[in-house]
Amino acid sequence: MKRNARSIVRMGDLVAAVFDSAEQYSVDPLVVSRLATRALGSLPVFAFSVIPPAAGLILANRLRSALVIAVGLGVAAGGLGYLAAFVYSLPVGASQAALCVLFALVAYGWARVRR
Repeated sequence: MKRNARSIVRMGDLVAAVFDSAEQYSVDPLVVSRLATRALGSLPVFAFSVIPPAAGLILANRLRSALVIAVGLGVAAGGLGYLAAFVYSLPVGASQAALCVLFALVAYGWARVRR
């Protein structure tokens, strides 16, 4: 039990240090994405960077609408993925990424039907 508690404390310190470092470099997207990848893992970072914007571009006719849709899909995938991970004891990052993919597939299907 003590070993597990120590590893959780170390992980919390790592995440806090990464985000403290990100503050001073927040204008450089390369550094922020590198730090986020190190803190959260590559799967959720790249899933949230690519898939919701792609779904937004599929669904929207204008860039502003695409950005709003992308943010909405990202927030929904994050919250629902976390909830699914909690309820079904799944990995959080993988369930969030799976929901991003599910939303993108629904967006693609919706766009095909709408044509």
